[in-house]
Amino acid sequence: MDVIVNVPPLALINELDTITLNYTGAALTGSDEFCVWSSSGAYGITISSLNGDATDPFRAISATDSLAYTVVFDDSTDPATGVAVTEGTPILGQDSTPENGFPIGCSAGATNAVVQVNFVDAGNLAGADAGVYTDEMTLLVSPE
Repeated sequence: MDVIVNVPPLALINELDTITLNYTGAALTGSDEFCVWSSSGAYGITISSLNGDATDPFRAISATDSLAYTVVFDDSTDPATGVAVTEGTPILGQDSTPENGFPIGCSAGATNAVVQVNFVDAGNLAGADAGVYTDEMTLLVSPE
């Protein structure tokens, strides 16, 4: 008799936090470091915006106005080496090797990836209606 165990490719993402920015007269940039683990060691990630549209794929909205922003992703914790995100398009071939393997590598505050949001048009920010602008980004991780 044979015993066969099939284990599908697995992925885990954690340590995601809210990015809160306060406008003070200049362009705004904020980031969040988090952890991604894939049983295969590699993964793809797709980042989407709840409020995006064809004109502004990433967009934060208030009750009366909206602000476009851009997103950078990196599979390290350095957004300077990251790639510009095209909303809804997978970024493939990312490395998920957290130290110590799973689950230790993706627990207790461990990070191995970063998302950065950039509200780069200070003129748009200065001319925006006062209020709280929000968006919800979805990060979908797929083992490769």
